[in-house]
Amino acid sequence: MTKLIFFLLVITSLLAGCGNDSKFDENSMCFSNIEYIEKFQKEFITHGDSVVFQDCYGALNIRAFDSLMIIHTEDKQGFWKCYSLNNHKYLGSILECGHSSLEMTDAPDCRDAQLFIQNGEICCFLTDYYTGKMIVVNISKSLREGKTNGICCSQKVHPNSATCLLLDSLYDEKSMFLTRELEPVNGYGKLIYYKNGAYIGTDESLDILNSFELEKKVDINAITSAFGYNSKLNKIVQMPYNINCINVFSDKSSQNKTIVFGDNIIDPNSYCRNGEYAKHIFEGLQMFDNFFTVKGSRGLRNSVFFFDYEYNPLCELKIELDSANLGMSSYVKMGKNDMFPYSFCTIDYNGKTLYYKSWDDGKIISCNISDVIDYVKKKTNE
Repeated sequence: MTKLIFFLLVITSLLAGCGNDSKFDENSMCFSNIEYIEKFQKEFITHGDSVVFQDCYGALNIRAFDSLMIIHTEDKQGFWKCYSLNNHKYLGSILECGHSSLEMTDAPDCRDAQLFIQNGEICCFLTDYYTGKMIVVNISKSLREGKTNGICCSQKVHPNSATCLLLDSLYDEKSMFLTRELEPVNGYGKLIYYKNGAYIGTDESLDILNSFELEKKVDINAITSAFGYNSKLNKIVQMPYNINCINVFSDKSSQNKTIVFGDNIIDPNSYCRNGEYAKHIFEGLQMFDNFFTVKGSRGLRNSVFFFDYEYNPLCELKIELDSANLGMSSYVKMGKNDMFPYSFCTIDYNGKTLYYKSWDDGKIISCNISDVIDYVKKKTNE
């Protein structure tokens, strides 16, 4: 009997050592509250795809929002090409290259831009990475007038700020911003709050994210992240492109959590130390009122993953497209595995459509995802 009790105690201790807490590394881009995800309970597969935009070679990204499709290019006369989602008609371009108040020194990524509706108009908040200038552009008015229309904010953030989020539903002179500044000593940088252009420090709940450090000579791009903000719920989502975790947090709450794909968190220091480059786990983050999505990349799988803001995994949408539409040149064979291409996609929520474009193909393909959107609406009580 004594031997049996001893045996059970040993087994219990071993099982306890296999829990989530044992996997937490204090020098990691995550919170101590972690949920590990191996598989989603509900899966969908794309079907019925068709080509809707042709000859879009050179597109750096795409973004659907409200009634617009925005195609991000390197055209200095207008970085963003805008189309109607209703009839796919070209509406015009905005955001010229330059140094005047509403011009940008480099092409802003439409994927990372904060888009919102203000007084019935589609607007966006942008930061110039090289100058720290912040602008709010009225996209709807710009397209009507044929030139970029908006305001240049009186506040500025530090040049080379890797991230700047507007932490208000609308912009005014008292708006709060969350900015991430990359520092030589701490590669991750500090999450810093600004109000009326003045630095007001960091939030205690984010100390663990601020404590992460890259080793010397590790490429800073290994920890590049996309950030999104839900103003209705006051939730921030951080998606590192090359690490298999997603952080969901608030500047006013300690209810912060990390979602990890798999059973271990990738350490960028470790794989860069071994001579490997970025894992390229994710390719895109898109925010909605009651859920958000992340797009998997080559380091994961070619799917779109849906989550609500209570950290619950909702479903996985596997992208399987007609190779005749996509173009077989977009696929790269590596050994016995057919690797899907670097690609990007965006969801038109109102039209219940997914738009997809591979990196080296000029076509943008659409897929009806009504079943997915209807399922997510039901799960989020929308």
